[in-house]
Amino acid sequence: MIYKYDFSIIIPVYNSEKYIKDSIDSIINQDYDFSKIQVILVNDGSIDNSYNICKDYSDRYDNIIVINQKNKGVSTARNNGIKKALGKYILFLDSDDYISNNTCKCIYTFFEKNYNKIDIVVYPLIYSKPNGLKKHFRYNRLYNSSNTIYDINKKPELIQTTINYCIKNKFKDNLYFDRNLKIGEDEKYATNIILEKGKIGYCSECVYYYRLHNTNTISKFSITLKDYKKYIEYYTKLLSDNPNNKYIINLTLNNLRWRLEEDKLLPYTNNKSLRSRMIKSLKELLNNISEEDIMKLSYLKVRTRMALLYFKDIVYKYNLKGENIIISTNKNDYKYKNKIIININDITNKYISGTIEKSFDLLEKSSLENFDVSYFPIYANSYIDNIYETNFKYKFKNKNYISIDELLYNYPSYTIKLNKESDFFYNYSIKNKKIIIKKKRKKILIKQLLINLKLYTPISYFYRKSKSLIKRTLQKLRRSSYILLYKYYCKKYELNSNKVLFLSASRDSLTGNFEFVYNELKKYKDIETNQVLKKSLNNRYSFKEKLNLMKLIASSKFILLDDFYPMIYALKLRKNQELIQLWHAMGAFKTVGYSRMGKVGGPSVKSLTHKNYTATIVSSENIRKNYSEAFGITIDKVHALGIPRTDIFFDDKYKNNIINKLKKKYPFIKNKKVILFAPTFRGNGQKSAYYNYKWLDFKKIKEELKDEYVFLLKLHPFIKDIPDIIDNQFYFDFSSEREINDLLFVTDILITDYSSVIFEYSFFKKPVIFFIPDYDEYVASRDFYYDFDKYMYGSTAKNVKELIKCVKDSKVDTKKIEKFYDYFCSSCDGNSTKRVVEELIIKKK
Repeated sequence: MIYKYDFSIIIPVYNSEKYIKDSIDSIINQDYDFSKIQVILVNDGSIDNSYNICKDYSDRYDNIIVINQKNKGVSTARNNGIKKALGKYILFLDSDDYISNNTCKCIYTFFEKNYNKIDIVVYPLIYSKPNGLKKHFRYNRLYNSSNTIYDINKKPELIQTTINYCIKNKFKDNLYFDRNLKIGEDEKYATNIILEKGKIGYCSECVYYYRLHNTNTISKFSITLKDYKKYIEYYTKLLSDNPNNKYIINLTLNNLRWRLEEDKLLPYTNNKSLRSRMIKSLKELLNNISEEDIMKLSYLKVRTRMALLYFKDIVYKYNLKGENIIISTNKNDYKYKNKIIININDITNKYISGTIEKSFDLLEKSSLENFDVSYFPIYANSYIDNIYETNFKYKFKNKNYISIDELLYNYPSYTIKLNKESDFFYNYSIKNKKIIIKKKRKKILIKQLLINLKLYTPISYFYRKSKSLIKRTLQKLRRSSYILLYKYYCKKYELNSNKVLFLSASRDSLTGNFEFVYNELKKYKDIETNQVLKKSLNNRYSFKEKLNLMKLIASSKFILLDDFYPMIYALKLRKNQELIQLWHAMGAFKTVGYSRMGKVGGPSVKSLTHKNYTATIVSSENIRKNYSEAFGITIDKVHALGIPRTDIFFDDKYKNNIINKLKKKYPFIKNKKVILFAPTFRGNGQKSAYYNYKWLDFKKIKEELKDEYVFLLKLHPFIKDIPDIIDNQFYFDFSSEREINDLLFVTDILITDYSSVIFEYSFFKKPVIFFIPDYDEYVASRDFYYDFDKYMYGSTAKNVKELIKCVKDSKVDTKKIEKFYDYFCSSCDGNSTKRVVEELIIKKK
């Protein structure tokens, strides 16, 4: 078959003017050649501005087409898209959803590698909510974290029910969506494809973002009793056509599960005859599923299991023992952990009320005074009245707290959800299983009063805007003062071709690349070097310092930077003046600069940052394009000359001296293996940088490793918060050691995450562990220049248990390290400093 495109992405559109641009832009902004992607927008009779938005995109891009149809529903829309698909692979996207920018790249690579093995590739789904992101339980609990091909006969619990999948385009042999189904049509489509080969390809690296809001439906069709009947009939036939197929059984149970847990298992009606027929059809469906299959499916809640047994007319009893529920049927006993959730819905200074979510009676009798209890069915709309929750109301008796233990009649295990944390006069908090009541401060009461009078929003908006305006005005004044001084000194002083200026806003001494270049320049007697260094962006220059700084910048032929330096970007450099970025990190790992455009913390299109560099250096010819993109400069300004500070790795004398020096300074490293923990920061930059220490169980790590290892912490300079674990016996804080490269000489195992230290450490060919508990979130917010697998020349861990195991089983894959080194570090050979100075300074004097 001849394919015009690599991908055809089909988007049904119905009244999506609010979101459709995000969906289309997520495709246009892929880390993939957009000309190889066909976008098919199927307007399903929208009555808002959706069609005009789609038409505008198709007018601008030849590979975006619009199909206009009367409102016939999502299945018809997708089918019409499939008929126009000219791509090798077909990917589906709903008009209010969007995909991560590496989706096409990752899926294409995975599909091409496994083309003959699979017909479908699924990828993680993350719910995009107004208050944040949440990963779908399926990809948290059922799938692995790596790219895999699953055999559904061996892993039948890996059900795939939503639209986050990509399929092969078989042209005339393509499957089409069932237009008669209004529920589960996307699942039926995927199931038919999966059953062909019994395999599911799973690409873990990209993300489908499913936007949750009040208008998720694609069409004006509503779910009718007729539609529901077809839905039940489809699953009944699917089960009977595939007897004892565990994948189909799990698929069916999962769909019954979520509908039941949302109390939508059956459409609600007061017509008893109709209700009876619906229940009968559901029972016929469940007759194809055994009690054992229901009771042993891992992600079914206890109360869900009970409800399904109820529809199968299986009599059960329960017995509560400690934290476990023992469910007894005529056939077997089943033991489960019980998670009780206490929802506190209302609190005043007089009473507390809420619900206790449960599957049986916890409060048979209560000896508490002033304590009222009532019950209501959880699945009222599904006609089940023997599975219920508890309503309670407790009146306080002159005290400022209530003990939850008293409410639960000696039940030991529960989770508290405080749905209402305050009223007008009081705040409430949970501590040691008690709800504490505190009176609010006057400042809070005033805020609450303004909110109630609907004045808080306009007043706070005005305050924020005023504050922001003042801040921007001050920034412009500072910038203008720099520019005026610079222009004044440009007229007053000639450009001195022998003058080199070192500038940094993140270090207060000549270290790193600066130190090596500075020492090399000392060999040239006619070169004059100056330096203006400060430890942080927060440190302001005095007026006298500002005058001196502008004088040096205006008169220096060569200006050297090693990091972000905001003030310099507003200046229009003099003719023949050189602004050279000796970037502090090497290689190309997490995206920086303009590679992050469009992401939180990324620059805007109008930003001037980085764009006036005349030259920068990189560690390999292969990554020049990445730095060109990151700094917004042409690739001819990016020079693969190597990284000066790596020259020490080729100097045996330096190596021996630094090892002896460190062992003398820190004698405790002599007789132990050294673990160096060197993570990068989280946050958007120097001012918001942090690291989440909750990911680490420091006590457990010490218990497991203290006999053989010492654990050195080398935190990123931006991270100011040091965890309270330093004991100078096992844990040692080495963050004050500015140069991490020196520490690598005495490191036996490096633990890092997304830090560029992995490039320097590749010189040593020693074990490295990538500790990445937030991998999905980090990819979504930051992303990498290359597939993460390309960087992982060591082992990976997502929790402390895995981390400890990786340390104990630490190994070195020499071939993988050498391949990594050849690609990312090939220009580093011990002569980088000399080349940088000669090529970028001496030859341009």
